[in-house]
Amino acid sequence: MRADPDWRVAPPAPGLTDRRVEITGPPERRTAVDALNSGASVWMADFEDATAPTWENVIGGQIVLLDAIERRLDFTTDEGREHRLREGRLPTIVVRPRGWHLDEEHLEFDGGPVPAALVDFGLYFFHCARRQIDAGYGPYFYLPKLENRYEARLWNDVFLLAQELLDIPGAPSAPPSSSRRSRPRSRWRRSSTSCGSTVRGSTRAAGTTCSA
Repeated sequence: MRADPDWRVAPPAPGLTDRRVEITGPPERRTAVDALNSGASVWMADFEDATAPTWENVIGGQIVLLDAIERRLDFTTDEGREHRLREGRLPTIVVRPRGWHLDEEHLEFDGGPVPAALVDFGLYFFHCARRQIDAGYGPYFYLPKLENRYEARLWNDVFLLAQELLDIPGAPSAPPSSSRRSRPRSRWRRSSTSCGSTVRGSTRAAGTTCSA
């Protein structure tokens, strides 16, 4: 692999070059404000292990992320103390959607529940991807519990289709659906946990991984 000049991964995306200090927690208002004011380099908003998957938490977490990106996130304690985002650069947001093994029982498609991973990814990407790119960053994802290259390829297909549907820069033309599943993507390497990102202006596929 090291001797193959064609084996390359994308360079770190904007905001992910320095990941020496990361903080994680559920996308809940108070936790989010504290995390974003912590001085860390990256905040991972965890919809998987750190969030009870109630509908209120799932949708509320997406609202928290949008408010954080728009810099209108705040909360007031029972004692009346107000907490707001500090001025200046905030930690880069990385979203950890739920794994492929979980369903979102509140949404159905074709008679069955929608995969929870697609709910978490889709809501964030639809509402925040363009905002993050315009701010000089990108919609970054930490993908939990990948078990094989096929699941990684599936995520890559999701990234590419989402970019195409929302006209996000860097999305190559998607192949016909009949051939999409069999299309090779050697950019992916196997990893038990991964960080997915879309790269602005890149001619490469959107899916990239990095070990957690």
